[in-house]
Amino acid sequence: MAPKPAAATPAAKPASSAAPAAPAAASSAAELHARVAKQGEAVRALKAAKAEKAAVDAAVKSLLELKAQYKAATGQDWKPDAPPATPAAPAVTGGAADAVGAVLARIAAQGDTVRQAKTQKKDKASVDAEVMPHYR
Repeated sequence: MAPKPAAATPAAKPASSAAPAAPAAASSAAELHARVAKQGEAVRALKAAKAEKAAVDAAVKSLLELKAQYKAATGQDWKPDAPPATPAAPAVTGGAADAVGAVLARIAAQGDTVRQAKTQKKDKASVDAEVMPHYR
């Protein structure tokens, strides 16, 4: 059984070298996701090889640290089949913000028209006559 600890030690070293990556918290969420997946594979390989408990514990500790970094960076727990969401689109400013505001106001007004027609229990033809001109 002496060869197993020697084989487990090199596998555990990359895991521990990934741990001091606290500055990497600023790295992309996709990169952190990949690092967590890779470390998870390393832990599984150590367990499959029945490595020493200390080596497995060190690899698991590193995995948990990476998962904590991932959660700090994304605000979500790491899930194997759920890569991080892409960041939201930048905020709209200037003249585009005015155009967006105008569209949102038209949407709200249209919604009010539909709700009012439903409240008054108008027939479908009259509701369509009020609503459809806005779609043309």
